[in-house]
Amino acid sequence: MVLFIYRDEYYVQSREPKKPAEGDDVKIFEAHDEWMREMERAYGISELIIAKQRHGATGKVRLKFESRITKFSDLADDYPR
Repeated sequence: MVLFIYRDEYYVQSREPKKPAEGDDVKIFEAHDEWMREMERAYGISELIIAKQRHGATGKVRLKFESRITKFSDLADDYPR
């Protein structure tokens, strides 16, 4: 089997724009707000990609990821699919 794990949260987190401060331009506030919405969407979600499997199906499986203890588990039903 060949498996890959993809966590969008990791990549979104690395693109954090400048944190807005009092007196900053509105565009800075908007960019940070957009980034925060993207982080909320990606937080705690990962994807297991089954790239090769000799006697089985390939595809993707969405999982819940807890970064503080590096734990993957079934995705709860309250997350949108």
